[in-house]
Amino acid sequence: MTTQKTGNFFSQIFSEIPDLEKEEKSRQESNSIKRAIRQLFIPDSKTADQLFDASLQIAAGPHFQSVKNEDVHIYRGEEKLTIKFPQSFEECNFDLSIMDNIKKKNYKTPTQIQAAMIPLIRDTDYDILGHSQTGTGKTAAFLLPIIDEIHKGHQSGQITFNSDSPYVIVLATTRELVMQLFEDALAFASGTSVSVAYAIGDMPSGYSIRTLKKGCDIFISTIGKLCDYLAYSVVTTYKMKYFVLDEADRFLSKQCALDDLRRLNDFGYLKPKHRTIMLSATFDVETLNDIKNEFMAENHCWVRAGAVNQVVNTITQKILKVAHFQKRQTLLKILLEKSTNLNQPFEETIYKTEKTIIFIHGRRECDRLSIVLACEGFRVIPVNTHRTLKQRTEAVEKFKKGEYDILVSNDLLARGMNFPNVDHVINYDLPTPENLVQYIHAVGRTGRAGNAGLATSFFDPFGPDSLLAKSLIVILEQSMQFVPEFLRDIVRHQQRIAEQCEQYQHSDTYEEIGLECEPTTSKECLNLNYNDTW
Repeated sequence: MTTQKTGNFFSQIFSEIPDLEKEEKSRQESNSIKRAIRQLFIPDSKTADQLFDASLQIAAGPHFQSVKNEDVHIYRGEEKLTIKFPQSFEECNFDLSIMDNIKKKNYKTPTQIQAAMIPLIRDTDYDILGHSQTGTGKTAAFLLPIIDEIHKGHQSGQITFNSDSPYVIVLATTRELVMQLFEDALAFASGTSVSVAYAIGDMPSGYSIRTLKKGCDIFISTIGKLCDYLAYSVVTTYKMKYFVLDEADRFLSKQCALDDLRRLNDFGYLKPKHRTIMLSATFDVETLNDIKNEFMAENHCWVRAGAVNQVVNTITQKILKVAHFQKRQTLLKILLEKSTNLNQPFEETIYKTEKTIIFIHGRRECDRLSIVLACEGFRVIPVNTHRTLKQRTEAVEKFKKGEYDILVSNDLLARGMNFPNVDHVINYDLPTPENLVQYIHAVGRTGRAGNAGLATSFFDPFGPDSLLAKSLIVILEQSMQFVPEFLRDIVRHQQRIAEQCEQYQHSDTYEEIGLECEPTTSKECLNLNYNDTW
């Protein structure tokens, strides 16, 4: 009897232990269902009127002329090239339909990067490495001459219809940037014979494939989706003439993206006859010199408009000393200073504030901060990679249209995105030391096309932000901005500790140099002397 009870007891215990194999299978099935559901969203196609909606465009600001007058340097190897820059779009000899689209986009005169790259793309066969500051029109600099070339090639019969090999492949780093490039290409190609298609994750592959089969001159994609399509021969590259990397430094510095590029190169997808164009607002020159020749011809052109790795002067930068636990309170204070109360008496508080983008580390933190701000009465919407493509797309569109005043995001939207009329960018969290270029891109969401903008960054002196002090001083001084004294104090303190630690390495005792710390602490002090690459 006792044995039976004992057996029943253990049977009950083991019956309550989960079947790990079944749980894993159930989890995989659940994830498969979730992925299938996420792929069911197809972003709405925009009409011509929507593509040229003036309220969604960034109009040239009062400082546009100063941006346009930035110095331009063009090098081919050691040789400095001199070319005739077009002073107007009329001098570019674009097709009339493209000129009409330029006017609808409210473009007045070419920026310096556009004036340099348009003749280089049109009149030469060089690979091009293009750099200019944020908000200076790099997208139009390569799309306009390429679309004009394709359209005229169709008319002359030199470029024929194809259903699998695009004439141009453009790669971008995020889905949002792919969709923005797609819409820009559609707008510039409106009324021409040029066809444009795109592909991103979480969108039905069948939809993209059907669009491609109808004919595609320009194909815009993330690198992961391009690799999939090439592997299954949905897309080929035998007719490709242009291979464009937007935000190129991100591709070259992010190891997984660089590995994918090298794989494409090794498998012969990037054939030698095509032209490679790389563009970005920032470049790590050392990394670039090591890698660029893997994907570009040795005699490529280096076009530099304005200073490298520098924030545009139309942005006012403020660095505030804010401890981590004070950030939320400080943020609310800043937002309330520029807010008006929209509610009627005895109704729920709703604030109208200036158009603001807040960058914060972490996807969950992004959602939490959005909830806090919404509870305080602000019209806020979050965007991060935890959200579905549908949620992300709709959030970006609603923020652009002004339905929400505040957009909270991680670094997903820090690069390349055009948001009209953004008054203020707030770096709730600063980037890590190894990714400091993200600061330049993040603050560059405001102050675009010669408009004034404000960028406020919270600096926590008691955390990893202290490692950024020296580099931030350089960035601020380059842009002729005010440098807070506390940043200089931190750098001086780090220098003193570094000097003491260096003396310690050549002495036998701590007393000789007046250090009251253990050896491990002294060695850790060396880490405070952050040796950056700026």
